[in-house]
Amino acid sequence: MADEFQDLINKMNALSGEALHQAERKALTEVGLLVQEAIVTLTPIQSGVPEGLLAPGQLAASIKARVHIAQEAKVVSGDVSRVTIGPTTQVCKDVAGWVENGHINARATTGEKRTEPNPFIRTAQDETEEAAISTYESIMTAAITAAME
Repeated sequence: MADEFQDLINKMNALSGEALHQAERKALTEVGLLVQEAIVTLTPIQSGVPEGLLAPGQLAASIKARVHIAQEAKVVSGDVSRVTIGPTTQVCKDVAGWVENGHINARATTGEKRTEPNPFIRTAQDETEEAAISTYESIMTAAITAAME
C-alpha cells in the first residue's frame, strides 16, 4: 500500500491547477462526511434535563465537516488542504470539549461533581481512520487517473 500511495503522490505532484483542486475537494468532502457521520452517531444526547446549555440533540446537529483547499501560492508558506469536522458554534465547541474530556460541574453545591470523559470524537476518528484513508486514496486515484488520460 505504501508504494501505491507514493505513486499517487507522484501523480498529484505532476497534476496541478483546477483538476487537482476538484479532486481534493471531492475526496476531502467524502472523507469529511464519513467521519462526520461517525461522530454524530457517537455524540451523546442529553436526557432533557433543564440545567444543560444545549437542547437534546443540539450538539449532534451542530457537527459539520468543512473543507479547505490550499491555494498553490500559499502552499509554500504551509497552507495545506484539509477537512475540519466539529461543532459550528462556540457553545457547542465548549460542550463538546467538556463531554470529550470530562469536567467539573461549577454549579455543584456540595463538593466537586466530576463528569467523566466520554471521548466520542476521538473514538469516531479511530474507528474511521482506515476507511477515511482508503476513501481518500480511491477517490484521488480515480480523479487523477481520469484527469491524466
